[in-house]
Amino acid sequence: MADVFYKANYEIKPLLEFVFLADWFYDDKNRGNLVKSPVELLVGLNRQFYIAYQNPDVLMQFQRTLGQVLFKPPNVAGWPGGRSWIDSSSLMYRMKIPSTILNAGFIDFTGKATPEDEAYLASQKKQQLNVIKKVQAVPDWNRFLQAIPIKTTHQEIAEFMLEPKLNKGVIDEVNKSADIKSTVIQIVSTPEYQLC
Repeated sequence: MADVFYKANYEIKPLLEFVFLADWFYDDKNRGNLVKSPVELLVGLNRQFYIAYQNPDVLMQFQRTLGQVLFKPPNVAGWPGGRSWIDSSSLMYRMKIPSTILNAGFIDFTGKATPEDEAYLASQKKQQLNVIKKVQAVPDWNRFLQAIPIKTTHQEIAEFMLEPKLNKGVIDEVNKSADIKSTVIQIVSTPEYQLC
């Protein structure tokens, strides 16, 4: 890569072409290794399903709960990223968010406290702030489903939507789903969807 970059007089286009056309770039071992940040997860859902929020403040609440509020990093180095986004409590919460948003359900916003919240919590002598809100999200299912070719199988949809190679458990679950909408909600609620 360094040789390509140097020989191209530091032009980025030849370097990107080299990388994106290389077989090793698409190897299974190099796919699905990065944990999506909370913002990547939320933005990905919003773009993929064309979601409109009746109350956009709920997105800020998701960010606070997941520990990544845009433009409010914990320090000048930013967020630690990677595997630090997932722990025993956040993984279950992250897996619940897509189905809650796509079904316009209720969600309990209990999560990691920001430094500002910690000061408030200390003054109130409480452990956590519990807020239960209706998400009030409206995904455009028609627009999403129109992009899926008619005879696409549930497994092909899962292979397209998930970066890591599908394991038997995911294949069995998506093949049990009655319709495409249920399949898609099931796919975005898997641990594999947390990876990119």
